[in-house]
Amino acid sequence: MLADREIILGCKEGKEKAYKALVDQYAPRLMATALRYLPDYASAEDAVQESLIRVFQSIHKYDHKDQLLPWLRKITVNQCLKVLRNKVIWLHNDDIVETAASIEMGEFHHLEDNMTMALLQLPEAYRLVFNLSVAEGYAHAEIAEMLGITESSSRVYLTRARAILKNYLLKCNNTGYVSGIS
Repeated sequence: MLADREIILGCKEGKEKAYKALVDQYAPRLMATALRYLPDYASAEDAVQESLIRVFQSIHKYDHKDQLLPWLRKITVNQCLKVLRNKVIWLHNDDIVETAASIEMGEFHHLEDNMTMALLQLPEAYRLVFNLSVAEGYAHAEIAEMLGITESSSRVYLTRARAILKNYLLKCNNTGYVSGIS
């Protein structure tokens, strides 16, 4: 396994071995990130592929200051946001929302994580804000700017997402689908 520095230098020099190492080492992690934003496996794969293309196109600009994974994740998140910009319906006031598409559990047999399944139950706008805030660590001001919404909307979406997740996970716990949640 190549170290990050070797991967970066190799990619900058156009070495195929370095490109392959980057994909082999980081594509699964980027896929996990993409699946938090895009519940459709094919869309997540497309986003990861597009992200890797962007990485390969801009690796020569990478300055070695940070670890490689956060930079790759940021590119992947931005690609997912690009996919979602036209797709997400932003919610207003006290709208009660149903998940846009029905999710069949069989489609996601490859996902074993109960939290991932809980996230898939969220309306897209809520899931997007939840991921940006909790998983990626963005502040509400940053989220608002990225998504073209107000900071207060970002806070509301996060609060509602947490409530829905809590209820979903408690319901699963009571029916035996999730274990170990108290």
